[in-house]
Amino acid sequence: ASARTKAIIDLIGAALLLLPFALVLVWLSVPYATRSWAILERSQESSGLPLVFLLKTLIPAFALLMALQGIAQAIRAIQALARPR
Repeated sequence: ASARTKAIIDLIGAALLLLPFALVLVWLSVPYATRSWAILERSQESSGLPLVFLLKTLIPAFALLMALQGIAQAIRAIQALARPR
């Protein structure tokens, strides 16, 4: 496939698949993590993980980082499409 075709596929993938998924994940996971922080959640098991609220914070952080990657990928694809042939 040509570089132009690859750039179009990258742009469509980032705009229609990656970014919407990441934004929905942020939207759904922030209240989940916020509730966990409000009670400083810990594992109910005596040998379980401490500080569960910190682990739950990684979910929206992951989604934000994925969204940033999608934006970077879309910008790169737009720049590739803007270059003269």
